[in-house]
Amino acid sequence: MSFTDNDVLIEFNRLTREINEVYHNVSSKLGISDSAFIILYALVELGDGCRQADIVKAYCVNKQTINSSVKKLQKEGYIELRASKGLDRNIFVTPKGEKIIEEKIYPIFEIENSIINEFSNEEQIMLSLLTKKYLQKLKEKDIK
Repeated sequence: MSFTDNDVLIEFNRLTREINEVYHNVSSKLGISDSAFIILYALVELGDGCRQADIVKAYCVNKQTINSSVKKLQKEGYIELRASKGLDRNIFVTPKGEKIIEEKIYPIFEIENSIINEFSNEEQIMLSLLTKKYLQKLKEKDIK
């Protein structure tokens, strides 16, 4: 069997790349980097006061990239870092950051929720289960 014979895999991989491209285009249209988008999105999803490590883990992104974006967002006045336990510092949204989140991030959540809500409960569960199953199988095969 050729590696390109599995049309389902080819289509799944194409769709995955296309979804990533959609979010990249969203970031570009909003005038922010992909990593800044992830951080602001995470502050909504994970909550104000999350740590960089929480974002890295939840979004499977590079630690250095997030660190650089956190510094840039802090310099621009969108977030601030506050001391936590040990060397940890938590990320908090400033009033300027809250404004950008309200204007640019909340509408994305609304769109995503409206799309998922168009799926039946069974379709939502199936989407989640099959995606988790695929991910589990990748991890079992120890893809590097």
